[in-house]
Amino acid sequence: MTYQEKKVWITILSGLIVFIMYFRRASLAFQLKGEVILQDTSFWARTMLMYIVIGVVVVIVMMIVLHVIMAISGEVGKKVKASLGQEVDELADTFDVEDEMDRLIGLKAERIGYTIVGIGFTFGLISLAMNKAPGIMLNIVYLSFMLGSFLEGVTKLYFYKRGVSHG
Repeated sequence: MTYQEKKVWITILSGLIVFIMYFRRASLAFQLKGEVILQDTSFWARTMLMYIVIGVVVVIVMMIVLHVIMAISGEVGKKVKASLGQEVDELADTFDVEDEMDRLIGLKAERIGYTIVGIGFTFGLISLAMNKAPGIMLNIVYLSFMLGSFLEGVTKLYFYKRGVSHG
């Protein structure tokens, strides 16, 4: 598995962790306060901001752990190769390099993510136009961002496995 694929897996996994935490929090609030909570935009804003921060922290921590593990495994691999008398490739440490294919995959995946976010935003506006509670609109938009990010990651994994063409 390449470094880029590992980064995508970390992003997907951290997104799922944050989604599960957010879903549990939202479900608990709904169980305790009922439909009244859907009118409390301040509660939803604070909760969503809190989980955005949690998501950023989770991604940073998981990326640090990934880099530490990869650095350790790279050094162990070098020592094993050296002990076997094989040539050690000094350029093997440059796993963070982004090439044209990575940029093309990123652009294709971002297009899908932005499409999902746009659709979610539109459905959120439709829910407000239908006189639904503001909490419903906020949750639709927030969850569309989470879904867009998840599908962007899945798309990147697909293109890294399948390959990508310029067409």
